[in-house]
Amino acid sequence: MNTINLREVNLDQTLDLIQATVAPNTLKAYQYALDKLEVWLEERPLNDSLLSQYISHLHQEGKSPATIALVVAAVKWIAKHQGSDGVVGETTNLLADS
Repeated sequence: MNTINLREVNLDQTLDLIQATVAPNTLKAYQYALDKLEVWLEERPLNDSLLSQYISHLHQEGKSPATIALVVAAVKWIAKHQGSDGVVGETTNLLADS
């Protein structure tokens, strides 16, 4: 199972490298979503199972489908640029689409 440790990701460096490909407001939204996820993870490395649990948590809190989709998009984005494309798997995609 692929994992990504958000504490080890140099978001500033990654953001600098791909800033031109993502709108500034999108970057801010992704950063906010990833910051909230990092707090929830409590230093656990992110994987599909934990991301699925987080999505369920967001559903229980009454978050909108758009908010949940933003979280998944942010994780896909950071994982892609860190070479961990498999972090978002089938389980997460099913939950995010519901």
